[in-house]
Amino acid sequence: MIKTNNHIEILRLSELQTNAASEKNYFHLTKYGFLYFTKGDGIIVIDFKDFEYQKGSLIMVSPKQLIDFQFEDNTEGFLVLFTENSISAEVFKTVRKNEMRSLKDKFLNEEALYGFILNLYKEIKNSKGLWNASIIQKQLEVILLKCDRCFIGHRKKFSEKYFNTYLHFNHLVVHEHMKSRNALDYAENLSLSYKHLNDICKKVTGITAKDYINEYLVLEIKKALVLTNIPINKLTTLYGFDEATNFVKYFKRYTQITPKQFRKENK
Repeated sequence: MIKTNNHIEILRLSELQTNAASEKNYFHLTKYGFLYFTKGDGIIVIDFKDFEYQKGSLIMVSPKQLIDFQFEDNTEGFLVLFTENSISAEVFKTVRKNEMRSLKDKFLNEEALYGFILNLYKEIKNSKGLWNASIIQKQLEVILLKCDRCFIGHRKKFSEKYFNTYLHFNHLVVHEHMKSRNALDYAENLSLSYKHLNDICKKVTGITAKDYINEYLVLEIKKALVLTNIPINKLTTLYGFDEATNFVKYFKRYTQITPKQFRKENK
């Protein structure tokens, strides 16, 4: 792994590739970042969802996400990781706006991202402990701003006020999803009407507040099933369900399989 000061990292995808095609090789992210593919095509699994990639593809990633690094043999590229504090607040906001977005090569040709990413890799790798934090930060910020320019035409338009409210809503969901699945509770916490919260959520994410909460909760349950050995009955209580049968019904409603089956297939 190539590192600067532990706040910015860049890795070649070949360093993360699993050797066994059938082996799960989950990488649990603790930072923001993006994947950029310079060769090959195939599918990468992020948070149990398939994302197609090809030469030139760009995929933004976020903390707490699970990536299964199983690629086709001819796949090459980079994973760039960074913390919120390693870049300016202005650039970081563009990162949040582009979370989990992906683009194919035809949208990126004009930006020539490969050259900028390669220069960042060389700056970090060749510095031999004498790297300049300001140079590396500015190089990364240029890349992220170029990424944002690519994504602008492919995301919904929303006001800065709407986006800031969405960030507050997202923060609440992250910290309160084990206690409440009721969107009305979140609206009241934010001093918003249920309808207004829905409008904001649909503008920014494309789905309702209720669906956003449920999607987040189901994903967290999936991660718990894969990353831990906590029994199903204890997960029931942990995620705010009164009975195991209700927990299983809820999970199956969104995944079509039981928690036990999901754990068996993905462990």
